[in-house]
Amino acid sequence: MIYQKTTQLLNALQTELQRLDFWQELPPSIQAMQSTAPFCCDTMPLHQWLQFIFLPKMRQLILLKQPLPKKIAIAPFAEVAYGNEAQNVTTLIAMLAEIDLLLSSPHSDGDVLQ
Repeated sequence: MIYQKTTQLLNALQTELQRLDFWQELPPSIQAMQSTAPFCCDTMPLHQWLQFIFLPKMRQLILLKQPLPKKIAIAPFAEVAYGNEAQNVTTLIAMLAEIDLLLSSPHSDGDVLQ
């Protein structure tokens, strides 16, 4: 169940990024993708990190039935990252908060395998 719900939220997140015109055809540079800073905040905007790092990694974990992160907090970073623009991305931040809550909530081992 956790995989199914996470997939639904990831798909909704992608749709919202596209609606906001944050979705890009070309990925960031290889150097930008290799950042070690949280959310690659020193090399790309948050929406690029979501599209090119977070979404593919989460989908890969689900596809391979690997454990999903158990503690995640993207929404608070998004609130800071978007600062004055936060009003324009309230739905995006709410979706990130929902993903944070789902993955940070305790779930049984049985849920992890579904």
